Amino acid sequence: MESKLKELSKAATAEGAVLLLLGVAPPAASPEKLKHPPKKIEQLKHPPKLVNPEVDGLIKQIQDKLNEMPGVKRKKPAKAELIKLIEQLGSDRYKEREKASKELASIGHSILSELEEVVKNPKKYDLETRSRAERLLVPLKNEDYIKKTSESLLESITKLGSHGKKADDAVPVLIKTLETAAWLGSIELKEASIKTLGKMGAKAEAAVPLLIEMTEDHDFHARRAAAEALGEIKPKVKAKEVVTALIKVLGDENHIVRSDAVLALEKIKPEAKEVVPELIKMLKGEKFIDIKRDITRLLGDYGPAAEAVVDTLVDNARKTKHPDFKVDIAEALGKIGSKSEKTSKLLNDLVEAAKKVTDGGYSFDNQQALIAGRYVADALKKNKKGHSK
Repeated sequence: MESKLKELSKAATAEGAVLLLLGVAPPAASPEKLKHPPKKIEQLKHPPKLVNPEVDGLIKQIQDKLNEMPGVKRKKPAKAELIKLIEQLGSDRYKEREKASKELASIGHSILSELEEVVKNPKKYDLETRSRAERLLVPLKNEDYIKKTSESLLESITKLGSHGKKADDAVPVLIKTLETAAWLGSIELKEASIKTLGKMGAKAEAAVPLLIEMTEDHDFHARRAAAEALGEIKPKVKAKEVVTALIKVLGDENHIVRSDAVLALEKIKPEAKEVVPELIKMLKGEKFIDIKRDITRLLGDYGPAAEAVVDTLVDNARKTKHPDFKVDIAEALGKIGSKSEKTSKLLNDLVEAAKKVTDGGYSFDNQQALIAGRYVADALKKNKKGHSK
């Protein structure tokens, strides 16, 4: 019986082969007879990433250029460590002198003033120390070298930025470029590197520690770009550190940096208890109307959690001559839904101002008063509900 089955199997196979040779497809086996039916092809959960030759080429260009640079440290060392390294330039041991020179060379532009001080001070530092410090200053003060290096990297980084999140493979090399920009003291390169990292969004989370450092950079272009980039990345791993850094930037001496910090917080939207008190403090002391408007809108977004700002908003509405700011305040008060009688009086006054628009004819101020009235109506409803409870 068994031998008979084998013969039939061979015959079936031979028949199929003959049919194929004649160009005739053999009859398909019915599903019932298939012992192992084909498995359903499932869609890949993580499809292979498409290769982008231009991005890969740009990354290689930048990497090749960075390989020509000296080793770079990300951060200037503490004062005590820096003094120790400078003193080691005059060590009796050659290996210690060489090691100190390499360490200081890797720190770069951020210690320019300290090295210049060494060179100018023969009473405190011996000839060997001063000579080595002078040699370290050569590349840091070579403007042609800095400009040429920065420009060659800038072009590639700008092109990478045009690819946005599709160029997220470039994050490690962009971090290295930012470190190099700090080493060179190149404002343009720092700003371009930071902005390009921001365009990567959440993919650039690895750059967050360095971007936090950049919020304290001596150049305001780097500080504002860092604040903006942190808002675009919206990090999850170091979220608290980012919020702390941005809150600190709210007190920056440059109003443009302060503005970008507010906008970054608006994108990240941290918990009210973390940021509302600081925003209220900032609103009270801020002089620039555009920043006051940004703060007001952000506080309004926190709703009832920002009720502590109500009196400050009412005072600002009474004092300001900017109709746009009054509109923002009316909208914020509507979202917060204050129970304050002071708020009710202000809102009713704004309603009256809006009613006079018809009699007053067309003007920019009148149109803004009308817009404010739309938000005031909602604010009044919430305010009355608060009193009825």
